[in-house]
Amino acid sequence: MKLMFLVALAMQQPDPWCEHLQRLAAAPREPVPFQTLKSERYRPRLLNGCYPIEHGYLCSRILLPRELTRDTAAARMAACLPGAAIDDGDPRHLVVRSPTLRVTIDEYGTDFSHVGRTMSVVITPADPPG
Repeated sequence: MKLMFLVALAMQQPDPWCEHLQRLAAAPREPVPFQTLKSERYRPRLLNGCYPIEHGYLCSRILLPRELTRDTAAARMAACLPGAAIDDGDPRHLVVRSPTLRVTIDEYGTDFSHVGRTMSVVITPADPPG
């Protein structure tokens, strides 16, 4: 009974990734995408950490918990971004596309690897610069 209550409570809580993804989704609208976030030294709290790259952010994590997979991460991210869809046309990675973002998710390794499964997420504007 206690477990059912905790599961129900967890389902009512907003996903902590959503706040960060929504802030990132607004950034490509700037004249220089992501410039304000980078100037503020903003580090989204997705996976174990995110760092600015030339046209967006790179997030990564090693030793993934069993429940965090490429598919579950894509579903969580798509649920946070209005108008988002998951593109699974490339077997190497999943892409979550929203009106302003392109989120590319890759997963490597196995649970038996010395660093377990590893995930990387690259967040860029929906239409990356030339």
